[in-house]
Amino acid sequence: MFAQCDAITRKLMRTILVPLAGLVLFGALGFAQTGAIEGDVKGDDGSPLAGALVKIDRTDIKGHYQVKTNKKGHYFHAGLPLGMYKVAVEVDGKEMDSLSNVKTQMGDPVAVNFDMQKIKKEAEMRQKAVDSGAAPPAEVERGMTSEQKAKYEKAIKDRQQQMSKNKALNDSFNAGREALAAKDYPTALEKLKAAAEMDPKQHVIWGNMAEAYSGLAAGA
Repeated sequence: MFAQCDAITRKLMRTILVPLAGLVLFGALGFAQTGAIEGDVKGDDGSPLAGALVKIDRTDIKGHYQVKTNKKGHYFHAGLPLGMYKVAVEVDGKEMDSLSNVKTQMGDPVAVNFDMQKIKKEAEMRQKAVDSGAAPPAEVERGMTSEQKAKYEKAIKDRQQQMSKNKALNDSFNAGREALAAKDYPTALEKLKAAAEMDPKQHVIWGNMAEAYSGLAAGA
């Protein structure tokens, strides 16, 4: 009788404990397959920036996480599934900088820092390069994201086109002025009309055209 009860008890224990052990093991493995991202955010003045929003978006599959920096400008987000992420910092509703292809790992957190002072300086250097039509310094270009590079290349292209247009406009206008001074009114009108087509808002072009028409009429 007692032996039979003992056998039933052991069977019940196996029925309960084996699945429970499996759940514990599964939970432990699930916890182990996560990582963390942390970093520091500095403001324009180089001091820690509190309250900045750090957005962590998984890029290999859908997943979004976010955290704000503490009073020391530090942020930490644990429990992130292993994968690839884009980490961005947002200040006053505006995304200031981001880093793509951040891969989480088990063990030590992955460090992603943001320095608004450095970002501002690099932005000024890029703008200076755009204005001059020159390439940015190598260290600045290396730090650009693909999106930033695309914007920069477009800005350079637009700037070059504008410079080319301005040169053609100036050349036509100056040629028209020279012909007008030489009282070569037909050539002056030809060059000034070409300049007006490039930029019809330049009133000085129309003024010189009026003078050329007057000279042409007086000589007729």
